[in-house]
Amino acid sequence: MNNFFRRLPLTTKLLLLTLVPILLIVYLSIEIYHQKTRNVKLIQGYIERIDESADIAELIASLQTECRHSFAYALTRDIDSHTQMETQRLVTDLAIKKLDQRNDSTLRNFEDYTSLKNLNGVRAAIDRGTSQDIVMQYYTTAIFRLNTLNVVVPAGNNSYLKPVFNDLITQKILSEMATYLGIIRSNFYNVLYTRKNMVGILYGLSGIFDLYKSYEIELLTKASPPFLEEYKKVSQNTALRPTMRYINKTFQKSYFDSLYDAETWWKISAEGIDQLKDLQQNIIKRVQASMNTVYNKEVMGQQSALALLIIAVLVVFAIMFYTTQVITHLLTGLNEAAQKIARGITGVEIKNVSHDVIGSLGESILKIDAHNKQLAEAADAIGKGNFNVPFDPRSADDVLGAAIIRMKENLRRFTMEIEKSKEQFREVADSAPVMIWMTDENKQCNFVNKGWLNFSGRKKEQELGYGWIEGMHPDDYTRCAEVFDDAFVQRREYSLEYRFRREDGEYRWVRETGIPRYSAEGTFEGYIGSCIDVHETKMHEQRKDDFIRMASHELKTPVTSIKGYVQLLLTMFREHDLSKEGLYPQAIQTSLSTIDKQIIKLNRLMSELLDLSRIDSGKLELKMQNFDLNDLVKETVDDLQQTTKHQILVNNNADCKLFGDKDRISQVLLNLLTNAIKYSPKTDSIEINVCRPSQSIVSISVKDNGIGIDKKDHEKIFERFYRVEGKTEQTYPGFGIGLFIASEIINRHNGTISVESEKSKGATFTFTLPVAKN
Repeated sequence: MNNFFRRLPLTTKLLLLTLVPILLIVYLSIEIYHQKTRNVKLIQGYIERIDESADIAELIASLQTECRHSFAYALTRDIDSHTQMETQRLVTDLAIKKLDQRNDSTLRNFEDYTSLKNLNGVRAAIDRGTSQDIVMQYYTTAIFRLNTLNVVVPAGNNSYLKPVFNDLITQKILSEMATYLGIIRSNFYNVLYTRKNMVGILYGLSGIFDLYKSYEIELLTKASPPFLEEYKKVSQNTALRPTMRYINKTFQKSYFDSLYDAETWWKISAEGIDQLKDLQQNIIKRVQASMNTVYNKEVMGQQSALALLIIAVLVVFAIMFYTTQVITHLLTGLNEAAQKIARGITGVEIKNVSHDVIGSLGESILKIDAHNKQLAEAADAIGKGNFNVPFDPRSADDVLGAAIIRMKENLRRFTMEIEKSKEQFREVADSAPVMIWMTDENKQCNFVNKGWLNFSGRKKEQELGYGWIEGMHPDDYTRCAEVFDDAFVQRREYSLEYRFRREDGEYRWVRETGIPRYSAEGTFEGYIGSCIDVHETKMHEQRKDDFIRMASHELKTPVTSIKGYVQLLLTMFREHDLSKEGLYPQAIQTSLSTIDKQIIKLNRLMSELLDLSRIDSGKLELKMQNFDLNDLVKETVDDLQQTTKHQILVNNNADCKLFGDKDRISQVLLNLLTNAIKYSPKTDSIEINVCRPSQSIVSISVKDNGIGIDKKDHEKIFERFYRVEGKTEQTYPGFGIGLFIASEIINRHNGTISVESEKSKGATFTFTLPVAKN
C-alpha cells in the first residue's frame, strides 16, 4: 500500500489531501445547520410553554369570573347572577378542555392537583344553596394551585427569552394580584350586602391585602418601563382607581363607610379587576407576538444558512481543486525552503527566484518566514505583559495572527479582571465595619483595610510587614505569637483576643480571627482575618465579675455579723443557765439592735438584687396613683433624718401632684439621699431642691458637698454594675446597681435623671417627672 501511494502522481496526492479540509468543511456545515435546527426547536418549545402559560392564565381568568358570579349568586340568590354564572361555566369548561388537550407531562392530571375534578360537585352544591364562604374557599384554592403551574421559564443567558422575560414575570404577578383582589372585593361585597361581621372580615383580610400590596411592589420593581406607564394610566383612569381607593381607605380606617352600596361596589370592583386581567392578556399577546417574530427569523436563518453552506462547500471545493493544480508546479522547487519553515527555522533565504508562479510562492514563503518572526516577537512581548505591542494579522483569514490578537485581548481582559477583582476586594474591605488584614506565606502583613488604619491612626506603610505589632500591648505579644505560629504551622483557623492601641493611645481589647488562604492551584498564600473591637463587652464582663464578688462580700458581711451576735446571745443564755445569774438587758438590747440593723441592710441588698432581676425580666411593676409630691418628700426626709447625723435641708418651690408609683419614686429619692450621705462623710448637710421648670414638669435635685464624680464617669454612672474607679470610691460599700435601678424607674415614669459634678466638689443628682393633669 505504501509503494502504491508513492507511485501516485503529485496531483493525485494533493487532490487526496484536499479531501480532508473539504470533509471538515462539510462536517462543520452540517453541525451549523443542526445548531440552527436545534435553535428553531428550542424557540418552538419556548413558544409552546408561553402558549401554555397563556392557556393557564385564560383558565385562571375564567375561574375568577365564575367565582365572582358564583359568589354573588350564593350570597344574593338573584336570577341575573345565576344566568351569568351558567354562561361563565361554559367558558370555564372550554378553557379546562383546551388545557387538558395539551400534550405536556407537567400538566398530566392537573385537574387532580388543582381540585378541578371536584368542580361539577361544587357547582351542584352552589345550585343547591351552599354558603358564599365555601364558594370563595374552593375557587381561591383552585386558582392558587393553577398559579403554581404558571411557571416562568428562566431566562438565564438565553438571548431569545431575555426581551420578554420581564413581561412573563409581570403577567404572573398580575394574575396573583387579580386573585387576591377578587378575594378582597368579594368579601367587601359580602359585608356591604349583609352588614355583618365587618371588623372580623377586615381583620381576616388584612393579610391578603398585605400580599396584594407586596405583589404590586414587586410589579413596580420588575416590570418594564413601557408597561409601568400603561399600568399607571389604568390605575389612574379606570375603575381600578376607585376600587383601590375604597379598599385602601377601608383598611386605613378599619370600617366600611357609605360611599358604595353592595351592588355599586360589585360593579365598580368587577370593572377594576377586569382592567388587571386585560393588562395580563395584553402582555401575553405581546410575548406571543414577539416570540413568533423570533421564530420566523430563526427559520429564515436556518434556510439561508443551508443555502450558504452548500454554496460555500462548492466554492471551497473549486478553490481547493484549482490550488492543487498550482501547488503541483510550485512545491518541487521550494521543498527545501518549506521544510525549513516546517521545522520552525526563521531567516530562510530563497535565491534565484523567477518572476512567475514559483517566484510568487517563493515571495510568500519569505513573507511567511517574516511573519513567523513577527509572531514570535509579539508572543514574547505579550507574555511579558506588554499588551500594546503593535501587531496586525496578514489578512482576515490569518488564523494564527487572529489567535495572537485573541490571546492578547484575553490576557489583557484577564489581567484587567484580576486588577478589578483586587480593587473590588479593597473597596469591600475598606467599607467593612471591621478591621481586615492579610499576610503572605512568610507571616508578613501585606494588606490592611481603612477600618484598621482608622483604628490605629497610622499610615499603611507603617502597618505592613511586622510594623503592626507596634500597636499590640507588650504583655499580650508572647501569648498571641504562640497561638499564631502554632496555627500557621498546621494551616488551621484560629481566634484570640489581645489589647491593641487605638489612635488616641488607649489600648482596646480586640478579637482576632484568621483563616488560611490558598491560590486557585491550592498553593498556600498566607492568612486573611479580621479584628473586632470587643473592649466594651470585655469591660462589661469584668464589671459583672466584680459585681458578683462584691455582692458575695456585701451579703456575707451582715450574715457574719448576725451570726456573731446570735452566738454571743446563745453564750450569754448558756452562762445564765449555769450560773443562775441575771442577764444584762443593755447587752441584749445592743446585740438585738445590731442584728436588726444588719437584717435591714441585708433586706435592702436583697431588694436591690430583686429589682435588678425584675428589670431584666421586664416584670418591674408600677402601681400608678395620684399623690402629693410634698408629702412624699416630707415622709422620705423624716424617715431618713432619724438615722443620720446629716441635716437634710428641703427647698420646696413647687406644689403639685404626680401620677405614678409613689413607693418607687420614694425609693429613687431615698437612694439619692443615702448616696449623698455615704459619699460626703466630712460634711453635715444635704440639700433637696424641688421646683417646676415648666407647668408640665417638676424637678427634684439632691445636692451634697462630698467627694464628687469625675466628668468622664457621668454618662456611665447610670449603667448596671458600674462603679467609679479610684482609691477613695473603693472604700464605700455598694453593688453599683442603685443608680441603674433609679434610672429605670424614672425612665418608666417618662422622666429624666442626670448628674452634675466635679471631682472633690460634690455632686447634684436631678430627676424630672411629668406633673399629673388636673
